[in-house]
Amino acid sequence: SPAAVPTISQSSNNSAVFSDNNALNGGVIYRKYGQLTFDNNKLLNFQNNTATNYGGAIYCATNATLDVTDNEVAVFSGNSAGKYYGGAIYAQNSAAGTTLSHNGVLKITDNSAKQYGAAQFGTVLFDNNTVLDVSRNSSTSAGGAFYVGTQMTISNSQLVRFNENKAKSTTSTQAGGAIETGSSG
Repeated sequence: SPAAVPTISQSSNNSAVFSDNNALNGGVIYRKYGQLTFDNNKLLNFQNNTATNYGGAIYCATNATLDVTDNEVAVFSGNSAGKYYGGAIYAQNSAAGTTLSHNGVLKITDNSAKQYGAAQFGTVLFDNNTVLDVSRNSSTSAGGAFYVGTQMTISNSQLVRFNENKAKSTTSTQAGGAIETGSSG
């Protein structure tokens, strides 16, 4: 039978806060199949979560999709992936991609990983966010903030800021202070 669609949705006066969790993959959530949705929260906050391997806060496997929509404030901050990719989000092989849209303020800040400090996406859509702030994410190799394997679209947002993201490495594989794109990784 199809997997249930987990939705984290609150009334306009409530918050959904996930902090200081850890796991091997997906420090807060590991989603293997179906859709994972976070919508209509006053505050959605993933803070200081850790994964040993992939996705400090969220790991979406090949048959899963991630939607973060219609939240007043959505924050991914201080998350980390120790050995591999996606300090906050790992959704590289997500079937339908990742959508982060129609949020008031969307902050993806101060995340870190060996590669792709904040997130590793296959396909990602950032649409109609009032503020999109991607700042101070870091990797010790490539893609200070993001790796995008197939397609990234940023549209219809009032303020988009990529600030102080770093891919800091002493090897020749250092690439993309903010974003690395392509089919490798």
